[in-house]
Amino acid sequence: MGLIDEAVEFIERLFEGNSDGHGADHAMRVYHNAMIIAQTEHCNKQIVALGALLHDVDDHKIFHTEGNVNARGFLKEHGVSEDEIERIVTIINAVSFSKNKDKKPETIEGMIVQDADRLDAMGAVGIARTFAYGGKHGRDMDSSIQHFHEKLLLLKDLMNTEKAKELAKKRHEYLLGFLDEWKTETSDPVQEDKCFIPSINLDAAIVKLQERKKDMAAYSDIMKAAGHPERPEFQKKYDAFYRVRRDEAWRKEYFRLMATFGKRGNASFGEILLRLHQATGQIEASFASKMLATMDPDMPIWDSKVLAALQLRLAGSSPNIRLSNAVVLYERLCKWYQDFMKTDAAIEMLQRFDKEFPEFQIMSQTKKIDFILWAS
Repeated sequence: MGLIDEAVEFIERLFEGNSDGHGADHAMRVYHNAMIIAQTEHCNKQIVALGALLHDVDDHKIFHTEGNVNARGFLKEHGVSEDEIERIVTIINAVSFSKNKDKKPETIEGMIVQDADRLDAMGAVGIARTFAYGGKHGRDMDSSIQHFHEKLLLLKDLMNTEKAKELAKKRHEYLLGFLDEWKTETSDPVQEDKCFIPSINLDAAIVKLQERKKDMAAYSDIMKAAGHPERPEFQKKYDAFYRVRRDEAWRKEYFRLMATFGKRGNASFGEILLRLHQATGQIEASFASKMLATMDPDMPIWDSKVLAALQLRLAGSSPNIRLSNAVVLYERLCKWYQDFMKTDAAIEMLQRFDKEFPEFQIMSQTKKIDFILWAS
């Protein structure tokens, strides 16, 4: 019997009778996830496999061990070298979400196992595990739903590898769909509304925009220079237009992140929001959206006036919940823009904007609507 088969047999014995979502079946799914990701990365696949299979064998929620005694004991018994044991134990200790939410493992093998474990907390399996754990530990269903906002909805934007990011996207959408259905089934029956149409005096909004044409010109200047966020002249224009009232350390980190994400080219609102939170300790939903919209002008901006017009509000009693709620709220904002663009009201706004401001027709449709909402 090979080492991997021995590890599978070991975890099956160790987790026998476990029913809270952290048993051998969970370890096997993490193992399979890790092997899928490992195929796309240059890594030591045996280290990945053992790290994945053994990642919960000393979990503090299940065992009262210290120093990874279960993992070390198995590995020593099966002749694994001291160097490899330390590499595997380091991976195991980097997996926990509660202990390592803001930390990336130092090795690609650790990143793969962390991603694989987090994928198993998402999608249909993640939902099942959440309620299994909650039921085993006396947590009611509302408390389990709260766990979605404390952890599960944050995971998509914490993935390390490109393959995991790809896999997480579908599972994240499944979580959102479940929460929408939960809300529908647990709320008082109400008639389903069509796309919300904000009450706007379009004539008055156009007049205000004509008076503030310089703001649209300033925005256009920013977008022309958006490919070089490291340049002082860009930062000065950006600060003035978006009224950045932050200290120099905050601004330095903000524009560094913008340059990094701009070069990478596939940042999401959630990832930007989390990285800003890690760097500054603040939940900067508005500035996260402005960074994203500067890189992709089809994305909407989180603006207090726009949110008020759409009757949306960020809530939450803790940083984790507010971060998660901000991600969900922004996705709802994006969905509203997508739906609204198909309405007669949006078509009228866009036609009127282009007629009154032909010099700004090059702006994205999202930004044109954003300006009209702002002006209203």
